[in-house]
Amino acid sequence: MPFRIGWFSTGRDEEAGELFRYVLNEIGAGTIEAEIACVFCSRCRGENAESDAFIKLVEESGVEVVCLSSRSFRPELRKAGLQESPDVGTPSEKLLQWRNEYDEAVFQLIEPFGAQVGVLAGYMLITGNLCVKLPLINLHPALAGGPKGTWQEVMWQLIEQRAECTGAMMHVVTPELDEGPPLTYAEVELRGGALDRLWDDMERKLEQNTLSDVIERGGEKEPLFAEIRRREFELEIPLLIMTLRELAAGRLTVHGVDIRFNGERLTEGLCLTEQVREYIAKRG
Repeated sequence: MPFRIGWFSTGRDEEAGELFRYVLNEIGAGTIEAEIACVFCSRCRGENAESDAFIKLVEESGVEVVCLSSRSFRPELRKAGLQESPDVGTPSEKLLQWRNEYDEAVFQLIEPFGAQVGVLAGYMLITGNLCVKLPLINLHPALAGGPKGTWQEVMWQLIEQRAECTGAMMHVVTPELDEGPPLTYAEVELRGGALDRLWDDMERKLEQNTLSDVIERGGEKEPLFAEIRRREFELEIPLLIMTLRELAAGRLTVHGVDIRFNGERLTEGLCLTEQVREYIAKRG
């Protein structure tokens, strides 16, 4: 039996469909010896045009899609939980109850498909006990111990820290937001060549302005920000592909927070920088 992947997405934008299609193509090409057992979407038909398009794409690919609307599931409990939680990363008892009840309902729907790992790919919910019942992995646009938050927040923090390198990381999902251990990672340098000129330009701007001023004026069009993001983003899909390849081959295993490569326990994740670079080079 091939390795079975559960795919989790909210289907909120076109990129969600593109990522699913990309991984499915790599499976078809034999890069990953696995199959997508099912796709779970946290929206149902009719909730949003983008998620409707995503669901249609999955169905047309021949992969079964299962939906359970998070918006319609125990809405009073979720609303009360959110009102009592100033930070969704530190949920109130009611919000935690809602997450666990929703995750239990999700697990009941996907359990028959026999997924061995779940990939969060544009999944816009924080999980509760689902990650305890099924190993879940997620992509983060920084290395272990690095900046947290959205990818935009991460890029600005890298600039603020004058970072010399960055990367992307696949990490194991735990009930504690963004606290799961690293599974795999790939690195990229942020110094040398044209980047040095961009860093010099940024330093000149910061002599006269605060970083907040620079963010407000330039935003995502700020040249240094854009170049760091380009270099980091280039790693993301290849890292996901290489991670799934290692999992499907059985060389990389995850049980709870116990991560092993060829039987040896890893505490800092598996470095896939060279494999990611080779993958990128082969595809031009």
